[in-house]
Amino acid sequence: MAAERPDTSSDSLEAALARVFEGTKNTRASWFALTRGERLFSAGDPADTLYLLRAGRLGVFRDDNGRGPQFVGVIKPGDPVGEMAMLAGTTHMANVVALRDSDVIALPRDAFFEAARAEPALMAELGQVMLTRARDRNSTGSDPTVFGFISARKQPIRSFVERVARAVEAQGFTCRIIDHTALSSAAEWFSGVEDAHDYVLYIAEADETGWAALCARQVDRVFMVGDADRRPQAPILPSEIEDEAHPLTDLILLRPAHMGRPTRTRDWLEAFKPGRWFHVVEGLFDDTARIARVVTGSAVGVVLSGGGARAYAHIGALKALREAGMPIDFIGGSSMGAVIAAGPGLGWSDEELDERIRKAFVLSDPLSDIAFPIIAMTHARKVARLMQDAYGDVNIEDMPLP
Repeated sequence: MAAERPDTSSDSLEAALARVFEGTKNTRASWFALTRGERLFSAGDPADTLYLLRAGRLGVFRDDNGRGPQFVGVIKPGDPVGEMAMLAGTTHMANVVALRDSDVIALPRDAFFEAARAEPALMAELGQVMLTRARDRNSTGSDPTVFGFISARKQPIRSFVERVARAVEAQGFTCRIIDHTALSSAAEWFSGVEDAHDYVLYIAEADETGWAALCARQVDRVFMVGDADRRPQAPILPSEIEDEAHPLTDLILLRPAHMGRPTRTRDWLEAFKPGRWFHVVEGLFDDTARIARVVTGSAVGVVLSGGGARAYAHIGALKALREAGMPIDFIGGSSMGAVIAAGPGLGWSDEELDERIRKAFVLSDPLSDIAFPIIAMTHARKVARLMQDAYGDVNIEDMPLP
């Protein structure tokens, strides 16, 4: 049975909004089109208009704590846009950008209130949507459901994407793959496929430049697929995704099972600065399943706290998670927690992690280089040497697990 998708706007709300925006008596509503990458509005703009998305997809980006634009969610056809700030009379809190060519209807704030007085049910339905979105303060729209896999390698990527699709379906979702044979299809066909499936995966091989450009304009999020053992070749990105929505472009580097740890990740990161990057061993089920969880928004991240002796308990906690069948798709930590997290990040087994940490921090005495306590109690030179012995020269971007 296919998993049920969350519904962010009821049919009654969409019908009510349609009557307000498109009713014959309302001549103040206006229609306009956005091209991919174009902004509907920016954070700080006055919220004097209610928008309704009729076709396409919009992405919501918020700049939290100066980290740059962070993706929040997707707005789909039939959803209102900017309603919370408009009703509150405040400025917008996020940037809303077209993820693909989109059609939008706009209604001035005072015209909306006039319409709401004539149709009281509209405010009740709109309030329900606002409460649903406010349950999670970080959720302004829904998660991406349409993904593009665009090849930056010579070998075909279809078999890899098909494995990802099967892993998505194994989670109980419906999934459809669309390839270059749909190039001449009408826009309504694409919309129909997206409405009929939980997830849609577009594939564009390296020699399908025209189809890749269309994919880039049609999807919510893009995966560029490259070879971990080769340097990137220009051009890296279709021009259609070198815009403000570029943070929604991720990188997947495939490598054969016989290849060791990647060493050229930095070249790929510098070439087109992806939002995220993933290492995948071709044909390895665990890696394919991890990408499927990323697609469905069910990936699991583990963060380990700092604190010397406490960090050793993390080894047992990680072992317990694995024994319980809990996947670890991202891992991080603070201080000694980061030292422990690096082991799973490098693909160490529970036994190897226990052995290496015991050798580096138990059988040795990492705190024996005592210093006069002006700044710290130790010089930390011995700790640095022990960590060098345990981990070697490894760049964090080359670690198999993010």
